[in-house]
Amino acid sequence: MTGAVLLGVSLSLALGCAALAWSHVLRVLGATRGDLVTLAAALKRMPPADRARGLLDGTTPGSWEYELAAEVLAAPHDDARVAVVNLALSDVEHTLRRGAGWPPASLRLALTGAALLAVCAYVGDPAQPRWALAILGVGALAAVTCVEAGRAGERNVQRQRRAIDALVAVTMALAEGRTLPDPRPPSPHRARRHRGSS
Repeated sequence: MTGAVLLGVSLSLALGCAALAWSHVLRVLGATRGDLVTLAAALKRMPPADRARGLLDGTTPGSWEYELAAEVLAAPHDDARVAVVNLALSDVEHTLRRGAGWPPASLRLALTGAALLAVCAYVGDPAQPRWALAILGVGALAAVTCVEAGRAGERNVQRQRRAIDALVAVTMALAEGRTLPDPRPPSPHRARRHRGSS
């Protein structure tokens, strides 16, 4: 009886860990609305001076891209537009990275919880090791789910960044051909490559 109860607890723990891990993926996917790649392609066919207005008209009020277009259109000059875009990019980057620690934390919790519950099940009823093995199996399945959530989250972060960069590059036609600085700090991978080239 104790083993069955602990197995039920392990199932609840596994579901909770999986939900926490995958909530990061949902947060990343919800950082923007709509298909930014298709939107950028549509805006590219418009005159540069009309693209910010086209972005505003083609997006949902309240979305990140709608707010970006509204603030750019309200900016009085190019320097203000650069500042608006940099702030918007910083905000969306924070949204993309805010839950990045959830999948690894869920993985640790799933493994630790399953091990502890399996030990308790075995100590409580040594004659029935199947409960402990079942709990370990549930923990392993939860761990695989959390690992996949972490990978999916990172893939979607990279996909969102590329789409956002493409949208900003197409939409923001700044005077004198200036480009927008990247507000994100360089990744360790890029930093190592830069130091190696010098």
